[in-house]
Amino acid sequence: MWQDLANTLQTGEKRKFSHCGGSPAASVWKSQFGIGFKCYRCTLDGYEKFGVRSVAEVLEARNAFERIDERSTKIPVGCIALHSDAVPSVARQWVLKAGLSPEEAALKYGMLWHEETRRVFIPTGAGSMIARAVYKEDQPKYKLFGRLGTGLYILPGRGPMVVLEDILSAIKVHKAGYKSCAILGTSIAPKDAMQLAENPDIVLWLDPDKAGIRGRKAVKKALGLYPICVRYAHTVSDKDPKFLTREEITQTVEDTMK
Repeated sequence: MWQDLANTLQTGEKRKFSHCGGSPAASVWKSQFGIGFKCYRCTLDGYEKFGVRSVAEVLEARNAFERIDERSTKIPVGCIALHSDAVPSVARQWVLKAGLSPEEAALKYGMLWHEETRRVFIPTGAGSMIARAVYKEDQPKYKLFGRLGTGLYILPGRGPMVVLEDILSAIKVHKAGYKSCAILGTSIAPKDAMQLAENPDIVLWLDPDKAGIRGRKAVKKALGLYPICVRYAHTVSDKDPKFLTREEITQTVEDTMK
């Protein structure tokens, strides 16, 4: 089947193959949204979107998710590494879109797939864990478990603490060598502001949309209670940080600190 061939491809890759004759007159491809093929001899084609689920499957995963105790700090039973063969494509695509391989996501950042709830679980190492939805119909997008833990996802590095909205952006900045923190949205709690204030220099780099612009003002106000230096990022692009190159991230941070 053409689907089997398509699923062996890398995201963005396209390959010719023989469909209804002896020569490779058909093409199969994979994008971040799905897989497809077209035969230029018989004109047959097809497309399968990633992440399509029945209503029953959505409700089953939602009920399983709601059964997890909000105070729990233990990764749910049955989780597997994100690069395992049994993990669905939509979960792999979530990290691949930011240039992070499923292998690196699992082995370096501890990301795990939980089939019952259909979410990625991420340990924070601070008495809490984060569940991340990868299907649009699943809400909330992020959920923090473990009430004694922090509401922040912090990664070590050099230079100022770079504060971002989402986990993939924080990982991308961390891979560029800087300390980073995802606040999992556009606001922070007082206890999280206190923890961030342990850093003398902070670069606020929230997404360049209306919510991000409002959020950076609110976060800066929360941090204004502490004797630290908070700067807005001097961005070189309107793209979210997770979509930038290492060089663009470095330029943004260095320009902001001048």
